[in-house]
This record gives sequence, structure tokens and C-alpha cells, in this order.
Amino acid sequence: MIMKITRRQLRKLISEMAAKQPEELSDQFHWEVRQWESLGRDDHNWDGYDGDKVVKNMFVSGHVDIGRESGPNSVAHISLKQRPWSNCPHWEVKVASVSKYVDIFGDDVVDLGPMMYDIAMELAGDDGLISDSGGTSDAAQRVWNFYLDNRVGVDVEVRDLAPGICGREGSDSLAFRGKAYYKKAGSPSVIKKLPGKIRFEVGN
Repeated sequence: MIMKITRRQLRKLISEMAAKQPEELSDQFHWEVRQWESLGRDDHNWDGYDGDKVVKNMFVSGHVDIGRESGPNSVAHISLKQRPWSNCPHWEVKVASVSKYVDIFGDDVVDLGPMMYDIAMELAGDDGLISDSGGTSDAAQRVWNFYLDNRVGVDVEVRDLAPGICGREGSDSLAFRGKAYYKKAGSPSVIKKLPGKIRFEVGN
């Protein structure tokens, strides 16, 4: 499997949306970051059978609180996984989504994709961020390129991965692109621009 999101979905996430900045979020909006570890054999969303090896997980989600008893509505999320023991220690984007609820109004429900990827890339740190380890198609690569050329306020470094790692053998028919994305050292922190609008949780 190449990616768990379609070309159309990814384009909507990070290429057709404006580069929303943290100060544009209302007081009703917040991000949540959950981090935990799981064993490979217990991880139903993992691509392999890694048994007792530890898979690291991060889940970043955006929420809008409109005063309902059921609590805030989730309007965006991105799921990241890492296999630190493997030859692919980068954080992989496994699932990403931005939703628009018809009964939630205001700017909080649009243009969240770029900021969500900014946060994910910053959390990935020195390990870097890649698309699903199955590979990156030409269509997906064009979306990443658009993101790099148009993002405002975040400096990103792109590094080529060594051939053959992360399951990317190189294919003329499917253009596996071995690239990892890093937030450049010294680039402004998006997370630090979100005081009161980002919450962290560690563990299940």
C-alpha cells in the first residue's frame, strides 16, 4: 500500500488550503497530542508483524468546543508511527484527515491541514517525517513539493534517504521517492506559538 490517504485528500490537507497561523485560531479551538508505545503484534494498524518490538505512536488532533455536553468536536487528525529498531527510524504518516462539520461554523474548521503537518514535523524532530513507508508516488510528491514551496513561517529541510531503506527499492512505474522532511534548526516553533491551544498526553 502506498499511502492511507488519497491524492485528493492529501491535496486538500496541505496544498489547496491557506497557511493558517496559530494566532488565527479562536478560543474555542485546541490541538491535542497523544503519545504512547505498543507492541507490534498488538498494533492492528501496523503494516508488518513485528512481534514484541516496540512501535512508537503519536496522534495529533484538532478540536472545536461549541459548548455541547458531549465535549469538543474533532475536526482534524494525523496519526504517526515509528519503528526505532528498523532501518526506517523516521516517523511515518499513516492516516491524516481534516473534516468539515456542517453544524460547526467559523474559521476554525478550515485551513488546518498545513498547521497540522507543521506540528507533526516539529514533533518528529531529528528523526524526520516521511509518508507511509510503502512509498511516495509522483502525485503525493507533487503535493509535498507544493507544501515546501508555499508554507509560511516554517523552514523545512528535505533529505534523500539511502536507496533500499524504508522498504523503498526504487521503481520506474511507481516512482518511490526516498525523502524525509525535517524542521530546520532555528526555525520558529509552531508549538510555542500555541500557548493554551495545545495539550499533551503521554500513555494509553
